Amino acid sequence: MTIQAHPKQHTAKTTTLVVERPQNYALLEARFQLVRYLIPDALRHRGNPTDFGRVQNTVRDQLDYPYRSFQHDKLDGAKNEKWAIYVLYPRGAQISELVLSWFRDEPLPRREIAFGDLPLHVLLKLLAFRFFRDDKTHRFVGQDKCYVYARPGGKDSNFHYCVEIELSGAPANTEGAPTQEFRVIPHARCFGKATPPFRPGWAFFGKRPVRSRFLFLHLKSEAVEQEPTVYSPVTFPGKRAQVKYHDLRDVNAGKGKIIFDFTQQFIANLKEVGIVAHLRERAFTLAPLSKTANIEVQQLKEVGIYDNRLRRAHSLDDYVDLFQGMYPALCFVALEDMRRAPQGGVIVLLDATAEDFKEDGILFGQTDPYLVLYKEHPNVPKHSINVNSNDPDALEGGDYLDYPLIQLPDKDFARNLHVVLSELYLKCAIIHGTAHFPLPFLPDELAFVRRGRSGGETITMALWFADQQLHFANLGDPTQSEAFYELLERWGVDWDEQYDKLLAERKRIPEHGSIKDLPTFDIIVGHDLFVAIEDLAERILYEYDAIEQRHQEQYS
Repeated sequence: MTIQAHPKQHTAKTTTLVVERPQNYALLEARFQLVRYLIPDALRHRGNPTDFGRVQNTVRDQLDYPYRSFQHDKLDGAKNEKWAIYVLYPRGAQISELVLSWFRDEPLPRREIAFGDLPLHVLLKLLAFRFFRDDKTHRFVGQDKCYVYARPGGKDSNFHYCVEIELSGAPANTEGAPTQEFRVIPHARCFGKATPPFRPGWAFFGKRPVRSRFLFLHLKSEAVEQEPTVYSPVTFPGKRAQVKYHDLRDVNAGKGKIIFDFTQQFIANLKEVGIVAHLRERAFTLAPLSKTANIEVQQLKEVGIYDNRLRRAHSLDDYVDLFQGMYPALCFVALEDMRRAPQGGVIVLLDATAEDFKEDGILFGQTDPYLVLYKEHPNVPKHSINVNSNDPDALEGGDYLDYPLIQLPDKDFARNLHVVLSELYLKCAIIHGTAHFPLPFLPDELAFVRRGRSGGETITMALWFADQQLHFANLGDPTQSEAFYELLERWGVDWDEQYDKLLAERKRIPEHGSIKDLPTFDIIVGHDLFVAIEDLAERILYEYDAIEQRHQEQYS
């Protein structure tokens, strides 16, 4: 008998900003005048990668008003694209000349244009630049980018982490539509100290304290040499900057809270100039729960337990006995050599998380044993479980790796172990086949195709089920892809035809020029079925007002 829970609905705000096209621009025109400067075509087309930064820095040196560049300006005709700089001058302010003296001595051509001449996405980004530039707290701008300060690096670190706020128009947007949608996308960025020589195309910043945080000020060229400590965005090979979406230790440092604050205040700021906007809300229905689709983990039969902890105060046999008492239908065995793993896979004991080894983690500087083990044994079905119950944020001077043995009953650990066994079962099904490890409701008439980057190259992989086995095919390898395309032919799916339609929908086929292939995608195919999954680049916003209220009540 199938037992289903009563469905419930919950409405949540998302990170999608819905903007109405203004009926008129009277409020903007009363307060501002919009001036368009044109960058020389010879500079636009010469392909020097430092030119963009040099233009930005030169404009910054000569202007104290909000501006935004756009390299696909079509005000002079659809076939006559220009690189333009749009400047938002206060009404009545003196219009400045802009000169790129390192390129030409003549002032850039300029003229005043109407606000309605700008595409809505360009106008919105220009107004966002104004909003960030006018903010005197922890928001700042630099070279067409808008940032919010998030947090300092670890102890004694010279790095600081910020969030770049990107406004990305939805693929379905059309310029004449009454509304357009924009994804508010946060990107973690790291700022570090810069040392001479200061290259002319780079963005350089000075750090200023603002209450308990900091602000970075985009420096004019003449101020860089006088600044005691100069900062610039930095990247590290093979390592991305990290800012948590929701930071329990500092709510205001999380990407989610930063977006929440920005959108609430930016919507109010837009209203002041006659532009109506709101956040997209979506209604979510709790899916009915079924107890008939559970994975029968007892079919794992024998499971190895491998000790990969940093500190082994409690013996491996203690944990074997613990697991055996929780799942008597399975046989758990201590494992000294991963190469002797039983067919039911391996549970790997850990006493630290990946976060602990990061720059601001409690174990920063030590080697994460998880990474070493998984690199050495990629084809062994395994899943890790953390047996350290200590909270690094609540130690109050204690030893993080001095933790007790798990004591039953422990509902949280029991739930975690069940998840680990279920994940281990899925990995065994992938490696050993579904004849040994059956999967309920196996989709044997569907195939899943994903394109993404791995190891520095783009790979397109297909996955489908047949003959109680999972099949993988690298579609970039003709020796592997033939079986997949034969499968599609039996299902009546013309891959090339459907893929061309997808390219058109995602605006990858220009009127003039070569087709721009999709760098990533997720596609499901079946009998007369071709479904492309759209990445909305959208997140749910937590109810931060309620979170802050609970936090104040807790610590007041």
